Amino acid sequence: DVHGFEETVAAVLRSMENIVDCDLAAILLLDHSGSAPEATYVSVARPVTDQQYLELLDGVAEAAEQATGVATAAHELSPLVADPHGRLGTADPDTVDHPGVATFLSMPLRAGGRLLGILALSSATPNAFGESALTTLRLVAPTAAVVIDHARLAGVRV
Repeated sequence: DVHGFEETVAAVLRSMENIVDCDLAAILLLDHSGSAPEATYVSVARPVTDQQYLELLDGVAEAAEQATGVATAAHELSPLVADPHGRLGTADPDTVDHPGVATFLSMPLRAGGRLLGILALSSATPNAFGESALTTLRLVAPTAAVVIDHARLAGVRV
């Protein structure tokens, strides 16, 4: 099926949620120079606290900075949030064991020898991502990067 760019990114995020059990999934895309954030997409898989959401953005910004060497702050990300079920901010921080991000996992997205962005997952559950989640992310990230890169090249831009 042919989809628009944002639908393609959303499909990649939904796929990640189906493959790896997470609370939030995010893709930060870099501009064509590969150094500055262009767009950030966040998908909410289950009820999360506002603190967890903000900590995810902090983690994504830090991962981008590590990958590019360029200082990146969470307030620069301008996230687009896909939350069709209204789960963002619905978890009661007083009733959960950890109201923020307890586990964070990220992977660079590379295609055609270029850094396109960062794929990140988070969970409020401590040690939520084991070796199998890391292996899965290593296998899926290159394909996700190619799919996103092709959607960009097809002219269906952000």
